[in-house]
Amino acid sequence: MISYSLSGDGIGELVLNRASHFNAVSVEMWGELAEVLETLAGFSELRVLVLRSGVEGAFCPGADIGEFPQLMESEGLRHELQLSMQACCNRLESLPIATIAMIDGPCVGGGCSLAVACDFRIASDRSTFGVTPAKLGLIYSLGDTRRLARTVGVTHAKKLLFTARLVDAERALAIGLVDTVFDAAALEEEGLSLARSIARNSAETVAAAKEMFSRIESKQTDDDEVTQARFRDSFGSAEAARRIAMYLSVKRERK
Repeated sequence: MISYSLSGDGIGELVLNRASHFNAVSVEMWGELAEVLETLAGFSELRVLVLRSGVEGAFCPGADIGEFPQLMESEGLRHELQLSMQACCNRLESLPIATIAMIDGPCVGGGCSLAVACDFRIASDRSTFGVTPAKLGLIYSLGDTRRLARTVGVTHAKKLLFTARLVDAERALAIGLVDTVFDAAALEEEGLSLARSIARNSAETVAAAKEMFSRIESKQTDDDEVTQARFRDSFGSAEAARRIAMYLSVKRERK
């Protein structure tokens, strides 16, 4: 149901592939996804991760509602689901690399939770989006709500949650739920183009930038000793030495 691959240029793909249910996420699938993300976190050569579907026209419509009767009866199963979902989305959000959700088709509920845990969201023009627990009397988690509000702002997050309405790709773009929208046929190449442009740059810079954004979200407004040291030490790193030397060499050649 979950697979992953890693190319030589540091770009990884994490693929949702439960074709029989159009990628509706089962309890088992959430657990498998959390385990795979933990494995990927250990790959030092990974620079960018693309989250996509292996089922054409179906990104992730949310939870497998067919399991809800079991969840209603079993507190243990509910606890397992909660832990797996939290581990999955928290790990995806905290990866020290760039993450891109490549969305083609429905992106609803748990699918939206995965998408907003990524740094970037690009979508096909046939995609639809929604946050629909209110239709079922369920509760969106604090972590998911925080990430949604961070992505679209509190007012749009409330509207998505309170109304449980689906929105099309154009509206998702307008409220900031996605960054760009492409024709479905161009989506994969556009997503990989973005991934390549990031992978060419310093992984250390990207990781530090993600740390800074996390600190800002935690209400830190000024540098402390740690962030000041990160800035200073970057000038003495082997990565900076290599890249600066390369930049100066190219500049000299152009004169």
